[in-house]
Amino acid sequence: MSDVNKIINNLKAGASVIANEAETLTRNVISKSSDIADRAKINFAIREIENRLNDAYLFIGKCVYEQAKNGAEFSDDIREKCGFIDGCTDEINALKKDLAASKSTVLCPQCGNYAAETSKFCPECGAKLI
Repeated sequence: MSDVNKIINNLKAGASVIANEAETLTRNVISKSSDIADRAKINFAIREIENRLNDAYLFIGKCVYEQAKNGAEFSDDIREKCGFIDGCTDEINALKKDLAASKSTVLCPQCGNYAAETSKFCPECGAKLI
């Protein structure tokens, strides 16, 4: 066999090895990509469930707060947190009034949104403005 034929055969063998390695590498990349996508889907599902759980906690908290405001008996720590909520709400409302005054707007007593001073009704909830 001539030297040229040996070189060609060696190149063919080398190309075959490279092709096999490329195929293996491609399969590994596809597998890893699939694993990453599967983990992303699972993480997304976890976040969705956590969000629903947090919504449930929030709903329960609001229900307890409303019951406490309506005179239901709760522990001292619950009553303390209800007082904290009331204080924060008062603070927010005072700040909203300050902001409304600085913007030549009025604060809707029904929903707490702003309306132009000249508005007779709240554009958000439709309540009559004073």
